[in-house]
Amino acid sequence: MAVGDIVAARMVFQRAAETGDAGAAMALGATYDPLILARLGAVGMVADVSKARSWYEKAKEFGSQEAPRRLEQLRTADRIHNIYQHAALTSRTIPDDKSGSAFIFTNH
Repeated sequence: MAVGDIVAARMVFQRAAETGDAGAAMALGATYDPLILARLGAVGMVADVSKARSWYEKAKEFGSQEAPRRLEQLRTADRIHNIYQHAALTSRTIPDDKSGSAFIFTNH
């Protein structure tokens, strides 16, 4: 999917979402959602989790049944990201002299 397509779609979806259209708010949130953008193969688009979350919250207020699921997916993805980030910052690899393999030790 081309960047220009998503930028144009955002403008159309935003106009409709601002009138209280739950489907448009969901669609607009999806254009910022890193999980959706990755699934679409949207190269060159920068995700914005806070905007995705904000539009999904509005879609929920407007009556979307799908919005709570998308919000939970964002929370889960965020938790996984934080776990990996924490592991990367607190772990180090130490080679095992006997076998040539490595052990990972964490600082807790």
